[in-house]
Amino acid sequence: MVIATIVIAIATAVNLFVAIAMWHEMHATGTDTHELAVSAGKQIDLMRQQLVGTQAAVVVVHEYPGIESTQTNFYGFYIAFRNDGHTIASKAHATLTAQTKTAHGLKPITSLNPPCDFDLPPILPTKIQDHRCSFEGLNERSWKPIADLRQTLAIEGALKYWNGFEEVPPQKICLLFVPTGPRNKFGGGDGPNRFVECDAYRSWIDFMDKRLAGNENAQRPQQ
Repeated sequence: MVIATIVIAIATAVNLFVAIAMWHEMHATGTDTHELAVSAGKQIDLMRQQLVGTQAAVVVVHEYPGIESTQTNFYGFYIAFRNDGHTIASKAHATLTAQTKTAHGLKPITSLNPPCDFDLPPILPTKIQDHRCSFEGLNERSWKPIADLRQTLAIEGALKYWNGFEEVPPQKICLLFVPTGPRNKFGGGDGPNRFVECDAYRSWIDFMDKRLAGNENAQRPQQ
């Protein structure tokens, strides 16, 4: 698979080089027309897009972390990023902010400081880099309403990086914490006890509300 990828990359690069050479040759000889020049330019753009689309680094959140505490009662979490592309991702920088919100309705309560602003080392294809974020005021006492499903912790921010060809526009990061939750008639809580994507949060809260109400047929959201 690696050999095939290298062959594709070389072939694409050769095609791109040939197209550029043809474009320059047409201008040098003065035999090109406007249409030929436009066509050659489009071919170069298409080949570059193909090269970027098949070989560029693609960085994604590797997993949605839970919260971990230390002996100093200073809560934090690790967030990991994985490179799903074929080129080393470099110059990766993320900025994350944290805020407590109501679990139902997501009304802002308290912003936590300082923002988690960090650089990541180069990420090789298929490899992972992580970082620990800690926020003042996030401790056992402030965590209780989150564990009881009265509040949630919202993590929002963006990641930008160099994909081997160009800088990728800031990629939005939006996570909300779903706890295990209160015990229900079926036993323990039914939550995943970790962050989930913001788009998936509502389905988790609806599911847990139904279980707390005694609905044994409530469908658990996909992980």
